[in-house]
Amino acid sequence: KPHESLSFSFQIVSSLQQPIAIFWFFSDAPFRHEPGTHIFRCEIPKLRLYMGSYTLTTWFSERRSETLLENLQEICQFEVSMHEFERPDYPWEANECTYLEDAVWKTGEKY
Repeated sequence: KPHESLSFSFQIVSSLQQPIAIFWFFSDAPFRHEPGTHIFRCEIPKLRLYMGSYTLTTWFSERRSETLLENLQEICQFEVSMHEFERPDYPWEANECTYLEDAVWKTGEKY
């Protein structure tokens, strides 16, 4: 049933039950105005998760009354491996970090 303050969010959770990232969809979502079945698709252009096992937690709620309509936990289990990325001098170790970031290194300059 449509309602102007419906919201949906999901969280990526590590195997250690640590929340890693959260994504939400509510601003002018079609499910706020139109009845029916709605399919959500979230595209994350560059997810930088480190190797390990993860699950999703979802929330579907009515924000104005702060009513939780549905909360699913530990669903959609997935694994991130580092097989495509070589690190010659150091092997990839579990729990070394939670995500990887791009960096630009410079040498030969004095600061």
